[in-house]
Amino acid sequence: MNILELKTDLEHWDRKHVEPMQALYQKWGTKPDFIPSLIELYRQETELEHATTWLIKHHIDQGGKLELSQYEVLYNKLDQLDYWESSLHVLQIIKATSLNRSLSEILVPKIEPYLQAPKKFLKAAAFEAYAELLPFIPELKTEFLALCEYEMQRSSASVKVKLRRILISTLT
Repeated sequence: MNILELKTDLEHWDRKHVEPMQALYQKWGTKPDFIPSLIELYRQETELEHATTWLIKHHIDQGGKLELSQYEVLYNKLDQLDYWESSLHVLQIIKATSLNRSLSEILVPKIEPYLQAPKKFLKAAAFEAYAELLPFIPELKTEFLALCEYEMQRSSASVKVKLRRILISTLT
C-alpha cells in the first residue's frame, strides 16, 4: 500500500459526503497496512485528522479492531485535535476499546474538557465515553453521577437522552 496515495485520496474528501469515504474504505480497508498508515497520517497530518478518524471509526463500526498501541495514539492526541468532528470520532471509539485502569486514567483528563463542550453531539459523546471509564476508576462515579444530574437540568434534549441512558446503566 502506498501511504502517499492514501494521503492524496484523503485530501480530496469534502468533509461532508460519506460515500467517498466508504469507497476509500472499500479500496484500502483490506490492505494489511491500512490501519497503521491511517494512524501514522492521523499522528502527523493535522489537516487529515477528520478523514483519518472517520475511517478508523468506520473500520471499528464494521467490526475491525485496533491494537492497544494504536488506540493509545488516538487517545494521546485527543486533547490536541483541531476539528470537533475528529474529537467526536475518537470519543465514540472509546466504547470499542478493551479498557483497563491504566488506560482509563490516561483518558480521564483528556475527556473531562469535552464534558463542557458547546457542541451537543460532542458533549453527549464525552459523557458516554467517560461512563465507560467508571468500572475501572469507581471512585469517579459519585462525582460523575452528580454532574450527569446537573447536566440533565441544563442540556439539550439530545444530550439528555444520552445522560438518561448513562444514569440508568450506571445505577443498575
